[in-house]
This record gives sequence, structure tokens and C-alpha cells, in this order.
Amino acid sequence: MRGPLRVLAVPAALAALVTGCGIRPTDVVEVGDPATVQLAPAGSPVTVLYFIGPGSPRTVLPVTRRTATVGVQESSPGPDKVLGMLFGGPSPSEEATGMWSELPDGAVTLGMDVDGAQVLIRLGSSVTRLSTLARLQLVCTAAHLSTAEAGGTRVTIRGTDGLIGPSSCPV
Repeated sequence: MRGPLRVLAVPAALAALVTGCGIRPTDVVEVGDPATVQLAPAGSPVTVLYFIGPGSPRTVLPVTRRTATVGVQESSPGPDKVLGMLFGGPSPSEEATGMWSELPDGAVTLGMDVDGAQVLIRLGSSVTRLSTLARLQLVCTAAHLSTAEAGGTRVTIRGTDGLIGPSSCPV
């Protein structure tokens, strides 16, 4: 009895695999653009900095920092102050979440010039030795500061040993 059942079970299993569950395949259905989030609307009392986030693969993630006291009218910090905040690294609470920086300690920032969708960061140190992630930190922070459309901004970094870029933020 065991033999005939086994012989019948194999064709029945194959038939189930071939017929599937009765759902017919469909084409891809377009539903629009992916969702986007504005981290710091124009005029808000926060600045967006990019640090390296935990996990794999390693990439930069935006971090918002309050730059004005609630209820106090204050303009957004200038580009030079934002660079200083970025080179200062993550705050203790940001570090506690696993954020870190690959920007070198003690690097001298000479300034940042913003002209529409073009940004030039001037450093008083080497730029060719910066890691890919350190470059992304600079490019994404500068691009976000320049415009709400960070992907459209082109950022060039000038250091004591040359130029890098122009690059845009992929995040």
C-alpha cells in the first residue's frame, strides 16, 4: 500500500506546483513618486547635519539640531557656523544612537560660499585624504544648507592639496 500512495503523491505535488495558488501575475502598477520628508523647513530653528549612521552598509544620515531657542526670533546659522558644528562631531546624545564622524579632528575650515545651487567649501587642510564618508558628510550638509532640493546642489571642496568635486548628495 505504501508504494502506490507514493507514486500518486509525486504527480499530485507536481500539479500543485505547476498550477500555483490561482492568482494570475500582473504587471507593475505605477502609483507615483516616492515619499519625501522635509527635515527642516525654511525658517525653522533647526540645522541639518550629516553624520555616519549605525548599521551596514555605512552611509551618512541626517541629524537635526536646534539652533535657536523656542519663542526667540533668530535667523538660521550661517554656513561657517554650520561647518563648525559638523566638524565638532556628533553630540553625546547622537553618539549614544550610534552616530559618528570621519571628519578629522582639528581640521581648519576657512569658509563656505553658497551661490544658488553651487557651493564651494574651503578647508585649510588636505581634502584628498578625506574618506568617501567624510566627503559625503561635507557634501550633504552643504547641499542641505544651500537648498531644500539637496540632490540638485553641486558641492566642490577645496583644500591645501587640491579640489574634490563638484559632487551632489545621494541621500
